[in-house]
Amino acid sequence: MAGCCLNSGAVLALMFIFAVLPLAKAGLPPGWSDADIGSPGLAGSANYAGGVWTVTGSGADIWGTADQFNFASTNFTGDGTMIIQVTSLQNTDPGSGWSKTGLMFRNDTTAGSVNVTIVATAGQGVNFQWRSAAGGQSSFSNDGGITAPIWLRLVRSVGTFTGSYSTDGINWVKVGSQSVGMNVSVLAGLDVTSH
Repeated sequence: MAGCCLNSGAVLALMFIFAVLPLAKAGLPPGWSDADIGSPGLAGSANYAGGVWTVTGSGADIWGTADQFNFASTNFTGDGTMIIQVTSLQNTDPGSGWSKTGLMFRNDTTAGSVNVTIVATAGQGVNFQWRSAAGGQSSFSNDGGITAPIWLRLVRSVGTFTGSYSTDGINWVKVGSQSVGMNVSVLAGLDVTSH
């Protein structure tokens, strides 16, 4: 099971710092929920205490026509920007390096939901991924060779989503941009899959 810990700031723009830590016992901020998407074999969780998020998740992947992962999210309407710093990612799939953690906008909690995500992987660089139709195939843009610590940014602007990364939190490199027809009101938050 992959895990990460987050230090939060203002919600949308969300500011999180990821690090692998033991699971904390605490609640979630008002308006936030945690769900395993796609029935992964091991239950994940998300907790928030003292300005620190701890998120864990198993699951086959965030990919293909249906996802399996843990998602800590809040309802969000309109345009916005999320930013996190991934300081480390536990590699729970050392053979492939496709464990993932990052930011996601998602229509709903069904496994095949329309979504857009930017993720740091445990060996495959930074991926900007999207699924444009419910139950449809996922697509991606990749910048390989990028490893944590790394900043990730996901922007939603008038139906266009743009994913970028930064080594310093100031200068950004675009990984991909895609128009995706999502609901006006979506879920926005943190995704973790162990692959």
